[in-house]
Amino acid sequence: MQVSLPGLLVCAAILLVAYYSRGMLIIGLIASQAFGATAVMTLSFLGGSSPLIYTLFAGLLVTAVAARRRIWFDLGFVFGSIGSIWVLTSLMLYAIIGSWLFPRFFAGQTTVFVQSKNRGTVVEDSLAPVSANISQTGYFILGGLAAIALCALLLHSNRIDQIRRGFFLWCGLH
Repeated sequence: MQVSLPGLLVCAAILLVAYYSRGMLIIGLIASQAFGATAVMTLSFLGGSSPLIYTLFAGLLVTAVAARRRIWFDLGFVFGSIGSIWVLTSLMLYAIIGSWLFPRFFAGQTTVFVQSKNRGTVVEDSLAPVSANISQTGYFILGGLAAIALCALLLHSNRIDQIRRGFFLWCGLH
């Protein structure tokens, strides 16, 4: 694991601005979208995957919502009143199962075009399970959990103002 100092400095600056905007996690998550390709670190154990800074804020948001006392009541209300959350949850389960199962089903039967490590050119190679299957699914699952967490937070009336402030900050940063 290799930590990116510029990525951490951007995260700290966003956290500071979001804290003074009275909506730390929601505003921070939205504002972090303005820094598209800025990575927090490089994870060598996931094939060199470099999580973007929004993953830090999405993880903090999901953790903060999961630590609430009324989480089960809020989740019950979200799943009971928003039908598309069931579709999102089904897609998340499909992605988890598919990322593990599909590469094993089609291993050696399908070819893909990948960049060669030795020659630096594009070569045709047979499909095999790789770490990217897990990391891309992880990003999708984190995004789905962040959407569910935002739905749970938006049950309270004062949260929509935080989203508005977050988008204004995002526009200012972009």
